[in-house]
Amino acid sequence: MFRRLRLDFQSLEALQSEYQAYMDHGELFVATPQSLGLREVVDLELGLTFCGRSVMLQAEVHGYRDWRSERSTRKGVSVRLLEPLENLRLAVADSTGILLEAKEAPAPAAPVTPSPAVAPPAVAQGVARRSERTLARVT
Repeated sequence: MFRRLRLDFQSLEALQSEYQAYMDHGELFVATPQSLGLREVVDLELGLTFCGRSVMLQAEVHGYRDWRSERSTRKGVSVRLLEPLENLRLAVADSTGILLEAKEAPAPAAPVTPSPAVAPPAVAQGVARRSERTLARVT
């Protein structure tokens, strides 16, 4: 049996925000006083208090600090889900009737065009080589 961590969400907006953060960073921060080992598998209970339900998923401890703030004094761990993200979406949809969707990243301000490849001047001007290349023997 795995140790259990709980992450509560008071509103659908808080859940959507954390889901987006997971999509962006690949980690969830769970505040806990427990001392957990790196790569320890845990049961992660997502408390959906806004609808009175909970979702249970398995996760792996990935780190010990809050990635959102280097100066954070909150104790806890960052975890990565072991199950496909689709399982989270379907479990939440089953509990709430709402399918979570990730927001797309904003498009870059200007398209980045690669600089054209510049050929050496001798090739660009159509000048022929003085001699053919030969293989060198290294001993």
